[in-house]
Amino acid sequence: MEFLRTLGADMPLGQVLEMLARVVAAAVCGGVVGIERSRHFKDAGVRTHCMVACAAAVMMIISKYGFTDLAEGMKAADPARIAAQIVTGVGFLGAGMIYRDRHQSLKGLTTAAGLWCVAGIGMAMGAGLYYLAVFATVFVVLMQFIMHRFGIGHYKTYDCRLEAVMKDDPETAARFKEKLRKKGASVSEYSVSRNDGKLTCVVEINASSRSLRQELSEIITADQDIFSMEFKDVT
Repeated sequence: MEFLRTLGADMPLGQVLEMLARVVAAAVCGGVVGIERSRHFKDAGVRTHCMVACAAAVMMIISKYGFTDLAEGMKAADPARIAAQIVTGVGFLGAGMIYRDRHQSLKGLTTAAGLWCVAGIGMAMGAGLYYLAVFATVFVVLMQFIMHRFGIGHYKTYDCRLEAVMKDDPETAARFKEKLRKKGASVSEYSVSRNDGKLTCVVEINASSRSLRQELSEIITADQDIFSMEFKDVT
């Protein structure tokens, strides 16, 4: 308890531990959603979901318990309005960190989530919830280290470009896309062109393994309406 008092915790130990447990539980729940998204090759993965959920929990705790030390005459001033503006303002700052690279992959999501997270930590410090700020800092750094070290939620993808020439028919094109979907290929770019009664489809796909090329080749070449196909690595 003496240690908690030095961190500004003027509340029972049980209540403090419950607050910290809420942060951990929020990060775990966010991570579960992130794992599902990573398995489908989405841009926002485990770390991003964990950090956003963790930051949201910290900010919610600040909103509920961060202003209990105010004098009676000051409570009518609504001090939480500044905290609310910080959440919005840092959100715009984080948006500036997100961009798409030349392969149309989204970058900077985790960095933006990190900015939002440290904004919550700063708010906790400013509100006098020092124990919450210190715990959130250590927890986030430890979480990042573990996920980097053991690759939790990270699924290696192999990008390639597939160019297929087929019969100029809507059913053939729909069948082609359905074959890609059933084999678990995530299409990041799709374009078509017509020439001499033939349809040329160029797709960029993300696959979980290199063997997908062979599997797609066997399935697609079995379709008599698909005349030719060629795979190229995306560099």
